[in-house]
Amino acid sequence: MEGYRYLDHTADVEFVAYADDFDDLFENALLAMFDTIADIKKVAKDPGTIQRIKIEAKSSDTTGLVWETLQQALSKVEAEGLFAYKVEKPFYKFYRKEYLFFAECLAKPKKPALSKLEVKGVSKFDLKFRESGIDYTDKSHNFEVSVVLDV
Repeated sequence: MEGYRYLDHTADVEFVAYADDFDDLFENALLAMFDTIADIKKVAKDPGTIQRIKIEAKSSDTTGLVWETLQQALSKVEAEGLFAYKVEKPFYKFYRKEYLFFAECLAKPKKPALSKLEVKGVSKFDLKFRESGIDYTDKSHNFEVSVVLDV
């Protein structure tokens, strides 16, 4: 089962990613964004050369960390002309009053046939991070984040 779902949005793309721990939450948010850009199942099967993208984000709060992580990943795949399709070694940590997230994303060169939408950025507007029981829509998971992507 995917750890995200898409919501109706008037002009852009909105999704909710959810998980039982922070590592999986960030992985699911990244996969939702990557799957908005390209069909990640088809990208994974494509014979193109696999490239690794390192993500190292930090912020003073969890909502900011989600934004930093997604925006950094988007910037890197766009700058390198890649479609990312998998997240490896996701690692979340709180250290010296900062939230940190590290991961490696697998990606392949862009091919128009695999493309879905062009994502221009990650919106800070309506970006919401929630823990279970606090304004939470899916009681079966501990954490969720709702994200709007500018398309």
